[in-house]
Amino acid sequence: MPTVPTESRRVLCLVALIVITLSAIVLGRVYAGWRPHQAPADSKSMLSLDPNTATWEELACLPSLGPSVAKAIVAYRQQKQSAGIARPFSSEADLDKVAGIGPRTLEEIRPYLHFQ
Repeated sequence: MPTVPTESRRVLCLVALIVITLSAIVLGRVYAGWRPHQAPADSKSMLSLDPNTATWEELACLPSLGPSVAKAIVAYRQQKQSAGIARPFSSEADLDKVAGIGPRTLEEIRPYLHFQ
């Protein structure tokens, strides 16, 4: 059986190490459900939510909103509705009254909201 020179062995080991590393990275991303983020071309193609009717689970899916802020929106809405205000959110500006929502958050969630 012929022997492979030491320098060639080193190159083959390096190539094998690179192939194994890249395969592990690619497979890790595939199995983890990784997909590159691509914003829609226009906001009309996105699903939009009405904060007057959306559940906290739906609201928590919006950028910059986690479960606690989404629950705060629903709690604020329920408080206002029990006081006789049927639709407490008539525009994005009304969401600013909810604790945890500021101008930056409003800017990020604006494309995902509609008010009827």
